[in-house]
Amino acid sequence: MEQLLLVIASLFCGYLLGAFGGIGLTRLLGGRQYDHSLEVGVTGFLVTGPLTAVIALAAVMRWYTAVPLS
Repeated sequence: MEQLLLVIASLFCGYLLGAFGGIGLTRLLGGRQYDHSLEVGVTGFLVTGPLTAVIALAAVMRWYTAVPLS
């Protein structure tokens, strides 16, 4: 149960961090003048969000197996 909650929390936090980080980066570095809001939303929520969630899950699982919480 503890591991399941850790997985869910890492996926959720990683997704939020990646989505909003991707939105910020795309706003700063995006080159499109038309449909800029669409580019920002799609990149944040469909690319950087899931990618960062998977990276966060891998990092937490690597840490969890190296240092057990209980």
